[in-house]
Amino acid sequence: MLLILAAELAFTARHESQTVDEAIHIYSGYRHWCGDYGVNPEHPPLAKLIATIPLLFDHPKNPGPPCGSDNSDKSGNFTEGRQFLYSNDARKILTETRSFIGLFPLLLAMLVFVAARRMFGGWAGLLAMLLVVFEPTIIGHGTLVTTDSAETCGYFAAVYAFYRYTQQPTNLHLIVAGVAAGLALAAKHSGILLLPALVLLAAADLWLHHREPRDEMSGRESKLKMQLVRQAVALAVIFIIAFATLWGFYRFRHAPRPRGYEMSESLSAFIQDGLQYRHARGLMLTRVIPLLAYVLPKSYVYGMADIAIDNSAGRTAYVFGRLYTTGKWFYFPAAFVVKATLGFLLLLLLTIPAAGYLWREKRRETLFLLIPAIFFLAVSMTSKLNFGIRHLLPIFPLLIVLAVGAACCLASRNRVWLCAIVLLAAFHCASSVRAFPYYLSYSNEAFGGPQQTYGYLLDTNSDWAQGLIDDRDYLARKHITDCWIDYYGPLDPDYYGVPCKVLALYPSKRAGALPLPFEGTLIVSVADFMGYAWGPPEMDPFGTLHHVQPVARLGGHSLVFQGHFELPVPSAESHAAMAQILAGEGRVEEALAEARAGVTLAPQAMDTHLSLAQILVQAKQLPSARTEYLESIRLAETQGEGYWWASIGVARQGLAQLNAPH
Repeated sequence: MLLILAAELAFTARHESQTVDEAIHIYSGYRHWCGDYGVNPEHPPLAKLIATIPLLFDHPKNPGPPCGSDNSDKSGNFTEGRQFLYSNDARKILTETRSFIGLFPLLLAMLVFVAARRMFGGWAGLLAMLLVVFEPTIIGHGTLVTTDSAETCGYFAAVYAFYRYTQQPTNLHLIVAGVAAGLALAAKHSGILLLPALVLLAAADLWLHHREPRDEMSGRESKLKMQLVRQAVALAVIFIIAFATLWGFYRFRHAPRPRGYEMSESLSAFIQDGLQYRHARGLMLTRVIPLLAYVLPKSYVYGMADIAIDNSAGRTAYVFGRLYTTGKWFYFPAAFVVKATLGFLLLLLLTIPAAGYLWREKRRETLFLLIPAIFFLAVSMTSKLNFGIRHLLPIFPLLIVLAVGAACCLASRNRVWLCAIVLLAAFHCASSVRAFPYYLSYSNEAFGGPQQTYGYLLDTNSDWAQGLIDDRDYLARKHITDCWIDYYGPLDPDYYGVPCKVLALYPSKRAGALPLPFEGTLIVSVADFMGYAWGPPEMDPFGTLHHVQPVARLGGHSLVFQGHFELPVPSAESHAAMAQILAGEGRVEEALAEARAGVTLAPQAMDTHLSLAQILVQAKQLPSARTEYLESIRLAETQGEGYWWASIGVARQGLAQLNAPH
């Protein structure tokens, strides 16, 4: 089964172009090895360090500026990440880093086998491992250079290690639990949820001891007090080891960057900008995070502040065909129902008829699997950052082991249950195999499979810019060279051999701005097709195509159309983006003409006014620039700031700088 999982991961990775976040993770991981944690502090270093181990031996020909000297601005880091990846051998780097990050799902499969075997027996271990090996979400995110699979491993390992400690309270189990908790913290900031989950598990363990029969307990109150003290000490030791492990990944250094180098923006200024320009709020930002900066690595606290600002301000969420200005409580439960296989969901429902057995015979195991899963889900449901089932990945192994425990209980009762469980496990595997290699865009059969996922969920659930290789292969099969492509993500289609001219947000100088109208072949990213990155629904640039049958659907990430097209909003955005390119070359008058063309084509698009304002500043036309800044902010606030989360702070900051006394 491990060989099968390794093959799935390898073939899937080879089939996918770079996803949006991978370049910055790779670049920052490589910089972390020299001691610079100022790049991409949004994510802790564990996964990035593991993924970039091969680069220490490859010695990329373009390693970037001296360690600690580059910009630590978030948007700048993304640009530097792309430059680093594609100025070196991008294919080789992606292959190597994805291979190393792929160790985490393999480790997870082994951990699940060991845990299920210990809790429910040998057959349970094998069945649980089978479910992990064919779980599309685990495979889909298993080789991407992100933090999700590493956090899932750490979260599950810490829960299981603490379970073993409550069974056999040895020093070894205590140390393993502490180290595993530290790895979860060092993998992703949401790993911090593990700590209160462990407290809840300790309380559950005390409750289990309290319910033991009276005739087996003499001096009940004193024993409970001793147990309470023991659990408190155990948690304290685990937390100390966990935070020591976290500090270790930052080289036990408080400063984010090597001596002599500072962050581009201080932590207090970064928080203040979030409060002022993104209208973020909350005691977490104003009180808690500044205090944590005294006891935790500063880079880690920068990341906490970044997430807190985003979560407070909110981002757009797309679920069941509707775009919301901010996250919704039902997003993650809905995403789980869409993205989990029907076989797994039905196996999970078996916990209902098996509830009596689980509560009587396997109460500790049930609580240790349910509590951390429910707690993680409950906190996730309060989040305003709803852009992927990957953020819920840590609950998958916990629920898999619980479902398997219920299944094995029922299978032992009679042959009918055994046959039903075998069929459901086979259905789970078959659904996964049918989706190959489109695991990132997977949805179960009730929602149409990978090709239809975009009708229910977007962003990392369906289209994360992974489809350029698919696009290239389709065009080659059809011998199409004259085409336009709109894709979700600032990548370079030329690198992947896609011959199309790029429209919309990321035009190339070779293509120029999108003409209006145009004819031919058009490939559209499903995220953009559904209006995800374009502002409010009325700004959906491809709304006229929603009733047109595409000539092809590519891997659940792209749609292909042929015909006559008139798309004013993408044309406007491409004029605005071309204006930025020309302004960067010092061709200000040409840039102004392009920016004004964008505003004329889409006067309700906040981004077009923002682009014009920025170029007017460069042209020293400050009163006109102030007018455009004000209009861009007015549009964003009227339409919903969540739609323009990536731009609203830039607009407010630009206006403030313009109004500042010189």
